[in-house]
Amino acid sequence: MGNMVRKVPPYTALAPVYDLMMSHVNYRRWANYIARIITRAGFTEVRLLDVGCGTGKFVQEMRKLGYQIDGCDASPEMLRVFQERIPDARGFCCRLPELPEVPAQRYNVMTCLYDTLNYLTDQPTLLQALQCIYRKLDVPGLFIFDMVSSFHCQQYFRDYVEREVLDERFAFERRSHFDVHQQLQWNRIKIFTPDGIFEEEHQQRIYDFKEIIELIQRETGFIIKDVYRDFTFRPVRVDSGRAHFVLLKRPGHP
Repeated sequence: MGNMVRKVPPYTALAPVYDLMMSHVNYRRWANYIARIITRAGFTEVRLLDVGCGTGKFVQEMRKLGYQIDGCDASPEMLRVFQERIPDARGFCCRLPELPEVPAQRYNVMTCLYDTLNYLTDQPTLLQALQCIYRKLDVPGLFIFDMVSSFHCQQYFRDYVEREVLDERFAFERRSHFDVHQQLQWNRIKIFTPDGIFEEEHQQRIYDFKEIIELIQRETGFIIKDVYRDFTFRPVRVDSGRAHFVLLKRPGHP
């Protein structure tokens, strides 16, 4: 391998090794949990789009549960892996806060999971994304997304270093830092490949859950059905690591 490090956009060099890096994630658990939320919300005939679908592991698990589901991702490299995994799924290559490729009213349920909205690092952009998804949803519509908390980042990613050889061809090094004052989570990932060493920098804004609830109520047409904590059906708390937001778009709301 060459010694020169080449900087590339997030989820570019990472795409071929993403599933190896994330092998610890229980996508079946995610799918079962989201399916229960959909059922509890009263949605039966579901046309689902996963925004930020990545390589499609969650979509694959939802399909095993019988859901009609497509994917959308900002990274062409990640979406390429998605299409190889699920050739008959529709894949849209576009990013929030606007989703120009996604047709309006085709889907009555949308998900945006695993901190995807945390990548929108200022409140105006986040609001633009929420309003975009509201417009794209059919009526009645359901939007499920999650965010991690400052508590979670301070506990696990304050100053964190991880190195692993993934197989005989790939290895990675991840350095994470949480800036408490700016509420920004930084991940710098080096990917060692036969074609050289690549580096990606990922930045996430960690929002206060109360701030998000107030933004939704004040600035969007969504009705907040529930905000759950940590893969449960209990209300979110200040010490929750992750909040799962369940929003409704109802008939009669502009």
